Amino acid sequence: MGYTVGMPVMKLDKCNHFGKKSDHSGNAKAVTCEALEERYSSDADLDREMTAENLYYGFTSGKALTAYWEQMADDYRVIDKNGKGKKLRSDAGIGFAGICKPEMDFMDSLDDDEIEKFMVDSSEVIKEIYEKRGCVIDSIVIHYDEGNPHLHYFGHDPEYKLGRKLGLKLYTALNDKEYPKQMRQRGWDIDPLTGYLETTKNMTEDEITEYKKKRKADRKKKHGLSSAEYKANKKSNDIISEANAKARIIKKRAKLEAQLENAKELAELEKQKTQLKAQEAILQDRLMEIMEREEKSLKLASEASEVYEKAQRFYLNEQNWMNIQQKEHLKKYNAEAECQKHKSRQIPVEFAELETAYKQQATDTDYNY
Repeated sequence: MGYTVGMPVMKLDKCNHFGKKSDHSGNAKAVTCEALEERYSSDADLDREMTAENLYYGFTSGKALTAYWEQMADDYRVIDKNGKGKKLRSDAGIGFAGICKPEMDFMDSLDDDEIEKFMVDSSEVIKEIYEKRGCVIDSIVIHYDEGNPHLHYFGHDPEYKLGRKLGLKLYTALNDKEYPKQMRQRGWDIDPLTGYLETTKNMTEDEITEYKKKRKADRKKKHGLSSAEYKANKKSNDIISEANAKARIIKKRAKLEAQLENAKELAELEKQKTQLKAQEAILQDRLMEIMEREEKSLKLASEASEVYEKAQRFYLNEQNWMNIQQKEHLKKYNAEAECQKHKSRQIPVEFAELETAYKQQATDTDYNY
């Protein structure tokens, strides 16, 4: 025997429902703001310290969601038999709200990851059921801040025919047919939740009597043989469920504190990482400066080497030129010395006088031809 999940649904409108109790309709803004991030709730089971653990999909604000519905409803026009468009009635359903509330014993048997997986699977099945009927799911919230984790969902009908669509067929699909079937296909032990009227509507009087006896026997088997035992057992189960809910909240809170601690550690590591990156940038700049200086030094060294080689070649050329000049000078000097040597020899007197007379004659002689 598996577990059951309660799936009530109500129509939401813009009317004032204060002081009126109805399971079938409610004020859109009041209902959405009670379940979504505004959390306008006075429920004694609400633990606001755990509200941060709630998970949201789609719209997170009840005020924003209601404004969205109201704007679409104001823009919508109903075409009458004469082809004229007119606004919706003031009490028309602009949206709907539903709850997916599993048995507490079932939730107590699951760990946190399994609870979240169950809720995600439930939301996917619920969206599919409504989409088949032309409705749109606008917001889903999973509440962890109350005793028993459960799911709220909100949506609207673009055709504005909620009066027809939120009926027995939808109730049967959610509680008895499609939802339990698909959840079992996903591995969850969910039984159909069949209503008394739905179950007995095609029975004869004898079959109804037999069904009542069977239900009574099942209740006795489940709860005990006497009213006192049933009440005592129920009280005991309530105490156990409350203890499990508190334990779950404590576990969630411990997990949240651990996440916060990890977040602080991550923030510190991120800070250190940022500092290291800054230091790395400074070191990189310094390395670039050193590399630029080294490059300039190598360039200067290369230029100096070229200058030195040019100077050395010039010096060698100068040395060669000086050696050549010295050789030429020495050769000339030797020639002059040799010539001087010949001139310094003594010439006989008679030859010297003859030479002088010859020179004089050459000077004074005038050649006339």
